[in-house]
Amino acid sequence: MRASARAPTAMRLSGTPVVRRAGAVEAIGRSYARPVPTPPARPTPRRRYAPRAVAEFLSDAWITELDRAARAAPGLAALGTPARLVVEECVRHEGRDVVYHFVFESTGARVERGPASHADLSLVTDAATAWGLGTGTVGAQEAIVSGNLKIRGRAERLRAAGEALHAVHDVFEHVRDATTAPDDRAGDAGERR
Repeated sequence: MRASARAPTAMRLSGTPVVRRAGAVEAIGRSYARPVPTPPARPTPRRRYAPRAVAEFLSDAWITELDRAARAAPGLAALGTPARLVVEECVRHEGRDVVYHFVFESTGARVERGPASHADLSLVTDAATAWGLGTGTVGAQEAIVSGNLKIRGRAERLRAAGEALHAVHDVFEHVRDATTAPDDRAGDAGERR
């Protein structure tokens, strides 16, 4: 009989039977094999964790943080040159529309609550898609094809601002990192507008 086919407690070394005895190591191993009782589950509170330094996605505080970041980024002025560019976003969140808009002018950029009086471009989506677009987990083309993102207005204005648009993502990075995710990241995806 081959040594590998014998019971693990006995093996032959140089023709002499050696028997392994259960020692401290084996006893410890057996103690880990016992099932550990799990503590009873606590009910999850309905309130969200959002300390002062963290803005909740799509809240007024979040829009204020976007505005601060836009005003502090002189490179965004390139989006408003030679003509002013206004991009409005309408996001369906918790049964209501959250509307805000970006204004890019040669003097700088800002973000304001509410609809724009005249938007060059309007983006309409749900909270899950908006979160995905902002974090880079969803691409714009994917969102358009799936029907989760609608673009209205003068898209050529956006294409013309191409290079400057790449800076927008980096400008809002610290805001994105300090933002809590929406509860309905997956829930609103079914609501089409």
